[in-house]
Amino acid sequence: MFKTPIPITKDRFLNGMPWPDYVAQMKVNRERATELFEAITLAPDDRQAFAQAVAGYGGQLNITAMGEDWCGDAVVILPLIARLAAEVPGMDLRIFARSATPDLEDAYAEDGITSIPILSFFDADWREVRRWVERSAAAQRRVDAWMAVHPGVEALRHSSDPQDRRAYRALMKERLVDMIEWYRGGLWEATLEEWKSLLLIT
Repeated sequence: MFKTPIPITKDRFLNGMPWPDYVAQMKVNRERATELFEAITLAPDDRQAFAQAVAGYGGQLNITAMGEDWCGDAVVILPLIARLAAEVPGMDLRIFARSATPDLEDAYAEDGITSIPILSFFDADWREVRRWVERSAAAQRRVDAWMAVHPGVEALRHSSDPQDRRAYRALMKERLVDMIEWYRGGLWEATLEEWKSLLLIT
């Protein structure tokens, strides 16, 4: 299914961070991640749909998530996948920091993936059965619209000038605030729908 196998075994998976451990080591967005996790509620239909997905893979889906504390998309996505894993039997989640796992980063990069967060879904035999990268299509449209209003962001991002770098960081903080509102306003639901389409076996 994927060109480059992701080197995950049961032992490697268990060395990843459960959600509480990941949050505990966060330095940049710990409070935000905690608040978002607590704010997310799953509808009964969502829990039922994902339980059906788990059953379709033999009753177990092991999920690896690669992210970083500073990444805005990870801040809004990891609490959602953590909530899902907490409430759906048979889903187990471990989180890996990209900077601390260069072999995982390299394996994904060989498949042309450099963005985070990355979710990989493994069955009970540690076969990667599905993969999801960065953000939903609905979220991408919101980001594209934001970028259109801020056309100088990419130039600031690639600049070596300290003033430009400060301006870029300020804009990313601004965008994260906007992103949180987008997700609270419906993008979590859109993301769940995309995950359902990805995981449900028809």
